[in-house]
Amino acid sequence: MIPSRRSLGLIGALALALVLPSFVGTPAAAARNINYTLYGSSADGWGFASTNLQIPGPTITVVQGDNVTLFLNSVDSARHNWFIDYDNDSRRDANEPRSPNFQTVEVKWNFTANQNGTFVYRSQFDAASMYGTLVVGPPGSGPLSDASGTLIAVGVIVLIVVAVGVAVMMWRQTRVPPPPPT
Repeated sequence: MIPSRRSLGLIGALALALVLPSFVGTPAAAARNINYTLYGSSADGWGFASTNLQIPGPTITVVQGDNVTLFLNSVDSARHNWFIDYDNDSRRDANEPRSPNFQTVEVKWNFTANQNGTFVYRSQFDAASMYGTLVVGPPGSGPLSDASGTLIAVGVIVLIVVAVGVAVMMWRQTRVPPPPPT
């Protein structure tokens, strides 16, 4: 017997209901640990490598709640630090996170990105040349969590299995039965 269109429609709707949730992004619930290495120079600004310093420095992008670890290096052996200039006044204020000073040894420093928005990061010693942009997205704006990627993969597999099952069912129904024995 050939399956009715209604049966095929129900099977298709079931497959869609199983697969559709996997394509809706689920943001990571827990804070992520994000690492950046920055190199700084009074004359050349900031860079992700000692060979690509620029003014302004590279954009750092995180999500509110992320635990951000910076590995800070001085290329010119001058004294620097790193801070978020929330009010963009080129001065470090008491409420603005600031790294320890660094000069000849790499400094590892971390902070929690607790305010969403777009801010300027600077060195308080060279605010005119050592600055860049820090973008802190709202919670849930980051890349999909690993669980979402797994859901998408499972959803695709389910869709393939359902499609193969429907094809086999239709093939069996359309086969010509052997003639009755005489």
